Amino acid sequence: MSALDEFLADRETSAGMRAQIDHVEPARAGTGLGAEAVLAGVARRRLVFTTAAHNTEVGKGSTVRITAGTDPVPRTAGRLDG
Repeated sequence: MSALDEFLADRETSAGMRAQIDHVEPARAGTGLGAEAVLAGVARRRLVFTTAAHNTEVGKGSTVRITAGTDPVPRTAGRLDG
């Protein structure tokens, strides 16, 4: 997601955490739709977006992504058995 590059450090990515979508009205089959996501806020590791699908307003919602490092998770010394 290149739109997030300025908010991510080296070796950092983002992952979807929550999505909320409201279906506002139907779209006719074959109708082209546009989509939009706007970064509405940053709170520590959370990136909050408002979202919309439109030709007319077909849907709206919000999405929350969190930032996370891309380094591998270290393996533990032993196994965790029941």
